[in-house]
Amino acid sequence: MNNIDFGNKIYEIRKKNNLSQKELGEMLGVSNKAVSKWENGEAIPKTATMLKLAEIFKVDVNDLLGFEEKQTDYTAKNNAEMERLNEENVLLSSKLAEYEKSRKRTLLISVAVCAVAVAFVILISLTIKTDKNINKSIKDAGSEGTKIVFSDKTFVVPDSFEKYAMEYIYGGSEYTDEKFATYFDKDGKEHKVLVQCCLYTENVILNVDNKRYFYINDKISNEILAVKNIDELWFAEETIVNNEKFGIDFYYNDDSGSKVIDCFVNYYKNKGKPVDKLITKSFLGNNPRRATVYINIPDSNISFSELALGEFFMDNDKNVYFYDYVTACSYFVEKELSDYVYKN
Repeated sequence: MNNIDFGNKIYEIRKKNNLSQKELGEMLGVSNKAVSKWENGEAIPKTATMLKLAEIFKVDVNDLLGFEEKQTDYTAKNNAEMERLNEENVLLSSKLAEYEKSRKRTLLISVAVCAVAVAFVILISLTIKTDKNINKSIKDAGSEGTKIVFSDKTFVVPDSFEKYAMEYIYGGSEYTDEKFATYFDKDGKEHKVLVQCCLYTENVILNVDNKRYFYINDKISNEILAVKNIDELWFAEETIVNNEKFGIDFYYNDDSGSKVIDCFVNYYKNKGKPVDKLITKSFLGNNPRRATVYINIPDSNISFSELALGEFFMDNDKNVYFYDYVTACSYFVEKELSDYVYKN
């Protein structure tokens, strides 16, 4: 408020209270000329006089100075700003509500997807667990006459040598894949089974009640130990008694020793009846010669390396015997093969 406006304010108060300039001056302790100067805008009262004026007429100093008007103007501006902010808050609240709704929807979708994923994993786990147990229904695994059909091949029960060959070389370590196959029991009834496959799928393993049953490709079965499949035949001064090696190996291959290989294979397949077990107990390991063959089946990926079949040994009378690792029995050896084994 400027001086003129302030003067008008003093004038209005004086007239409202029916006072002359002199009477007002006397009340405030100033001359009538001072009051005249205030009303003409030529001067304003001192602070003490201003406070006394406000006290006498029961008004607020701010009213005298026009602060009420300024405060009103400020409040109006503030109200306008508040209104603007409120509008922005309403808009922001709307956006926040929409975001929250979207977030909840996304969260629900995420939870639903996770739930479906978990359910799927559980289902797969249960399926795998169930698949692992499907072999339990097989009651005649490993029995003669049973077979497994897998990968367009038929697998049959191997003979003792074939089973030994697979266990000796692979021991199941190469049977890393698991596949579904069809099992035929002795009565010809079909069953769905889970088999372990070897590296070249020429034989499979059927696991039932923690027991392994080897099945071999029927095109290879009964043909593994054949002269045509043996690349080399080794005789080494080694024994199973203490796994000790006494001398140097010597061998025959299909070029230089075909007669020896033929003689050995013929003997191995026709060993006859086992001799008294006391002979094995008394002389096994005496002047030994371990027999090892290297088998490579034509038109097949099967290759058995260093397949030890058994060992030759002598009694005190220089009679020669062969201890078969497959059957764990000893058999008498005729002179022809003995001469090949113990040649000078």
